[in-house]
Amino acid sequence: MLVRETMHAKKSIGLGAGVLMIIVAAVAIVAQTRSERPAGNGSVAFFSDDDGQTWFTESIEKFPPFDHNGKPAFRAAVYHSDGGRPFVAYLQRFRHDALKQLQDAGQRVKAGQSGPETLAALLASQPIQQGGSEVEVPGSGKWIPAYQFNFRTINDPNGKPAQPVDP
Repeated sequence: MLVRETMHAKKSIGLGAGVLMIIVAAVAIVAQTRSERPAGNGSVAFFSDDDGQTWFTESIEKFPPFDHNGKPAFRAAVYHSDGGRPFVAYLQRFRHDALKQLQDAGQRVKAGQSGPETLAALLASQPIQQGGSEVEVPGSGKWIPAYQFNFRTINDPNGKPAQPVDP
């Protein structure tokens, strides 16, 4: 009861604990999201401008879609199975509103007006995750909200479990 009595008597402690819990949850979401995608060296990611047929590396500061040689480029999640040929499991893009928010936040980070954790928090935020990000399985032609995609079950074209490839 001592904890509850202290929090009731000193509401600022309760508020601080609540804010701390929210920060811990945001960090956990970012960590989980990053573990579901290729980690690489942290500065580049895979992208594709031909529906996953080929891929290239580019700075993670490029938010898809962006122009690449006159074609829209999307983030490419490259995977492989044991001894199998690498393949693009899905492509990712941001909807217009989310893309604008991310680009603005990226500019603030580059200008030193905010830290990279601000951008990471925005990427993990509910508006970006729930409706701002979309994925497509190459060849399907159908973009769906990212929250509807099963990131945990990625299989190769033969149905074998696959692992992410680092850029």
